[in-house]
Amino acid sequence: MPTTKPLCVAGFVVGALMLAGCPVTSSGDDAGPSDASESGRPLEQFGVHGANDSVFDPLAPEVGASWVRHGSGVFSWGLIEKTKGSYEFTKQDALVSASSAAGIHVLATIRSLNLWDQCPTGCAQPAGHMLYPKDEAAYLAFIRAMVERYDGDGKDDAPGSPFVDGWQIENEVDGSFWDDTPQSYARLILKTAQVIREESPKAMVVVAGASAPRGWTDFYRPMLVELERIAPGQRLFDAVDLHWFGYAGEYLSFHGHELVSVLAEMRADLKAHGYEGTPIWITETATHAGKAVVDQFGTTLPEQDERTQAAELLRRYAHFLGQGVEKVFWVRLTELHHSSAEPGRANDFFESTGLINNALNAGDPLDPADDNDSSKKLAFFSYKLLAMKTRDCDWTSAQNHNGATQGLFHYSVSCPNRGRVHLAWLDPAPPSGSATISLPVTTAAALTTTGVPTTTQGKQVADFATAFATAKVQASSGKVEVTLGREPLLIEEDQ
Repeated sequence: MPTTKPLCVAGFVVGALMLAGCPVTSSGDDAGPSDASESGRPLEQFGVHGANDSVFDPLAPEVGASWVRHGSGVFSWGLIEKTKGSYEFTKQDALVSASSAAGIHVLATIRSLNLWDQCPTGCAQPAGHMLYPKDEAAYLAFIRAMVERYDGDGKDDAPGSPFVDGWQIENEVDGSFWDDTPQSYARLILKTAQVIREESPKAMVVVAGASAPRGWTDFYRPMLVELERIAPGQRLFDAVDLHWFGYAGEYLSFHGHELVSVLAEMRADLKAHGYEGTPIWITETATHAGKAVVDQFGTTLPEQDERTQAAELLRRYAHFLGQGVEKVFWVRLTELHHSSAEPGRANDFFESTGLINNALNAGDPLDPADDNDSSKKLAFFSYKLLAMKTRDCDWTSAQNHNGATQGLFHYSVSCPNRGRVHLAWLDPAPPSGSATISLPVTTAAALTTTGVPTTTQGKQVADFATAFATAKVQASSGKVEVTLGREPLLIEEDQ
């Protein structure tokens, strides 16, 4: 019967190796920057979004997530203070309490829109009205009341004193969620962060996620310039955020921008404006699985099966974390279902990226197998495997060593008292579909585990413990030979 051993990662060594096989070096001379911090904040790297923003998904602990991101549709000024001076936190109390009770860290995304503030004479929709609050004092009073409620100090708290670990100020301000200028957003960060620091000093402040690589250059760079001007010498936030979606294979490059180059640009800008070493998070990433999936315009996207999605999930987490990204959140744990509260197109991208099927997403004649299906996808089990084996390790100490190409990516990692672990795959694969490489080990043998279960669909997995193909490989002269394909393979030194 297949078995696995615990896998742990601390120093992440990244390199593309020769197909003929070569040892991994770890001189550190060309190591990329690490976003590690000594602030004492939780280092867990694995995050998710729930099925929707207003309900905690109880399967988050099972999949191995350490963080859950609750969107701006919940921690919205306009939702909580519908009438000026009167706050309603019932929904938020339940959400934060459930997350805290499950041992999951909470990242809450704040939205500063309130229609009575932006449109005192009334307006039908928020589009075009996402501006800096007109009544700044009322907005900051709301922020103070909300942050105090979830600071866990036992005073003026929600029942049970649950704690919000991180407050994210808005979402995708370079896109459709903000109609004001970078300079106005800089002021929003300044004023909001000052209140958060006062009311909940242990909570992190996170900048809104950039919706696309170009957005960082066009919006966030001038925002940093303005922030340095109005708050010189102050460090008002603890992390920045980049969103990275796309098809399978676009973990490397998205919208014509290579991830490695974008991260380097972000780090250079942060350093230039007084935020050197600030961690970069990716709080939104995903690719879809399904037939007849459409984008927001109704255009049919390329079909991707469950194996493709699962392999891409592993490549994204490995590549992002290996390049020094501190936390990665998959969108979503359970598939989104569009409704009056969550508008959108049926069977669109965001109804198809979840790790668990949503039985409400039914009625597509081109994909009848999806009807009434609430099964876990293969990506659920791949996420669980990687998180289970690495979540107690410090991926932020990653070291990056680039080697030869030939389409072979290889990550070598270590944990205290665990030996070394390797994660490797081919992209693109050679015409033969596989290649054999030699890896250095310090033990007499190594254990290999496929990163994706052996079945074609998650609903066919009967037992997680036996879902993956494993093998024991004997070492010769301090090396083991393994055969790789496009799906990532885990190789653990046999302790």
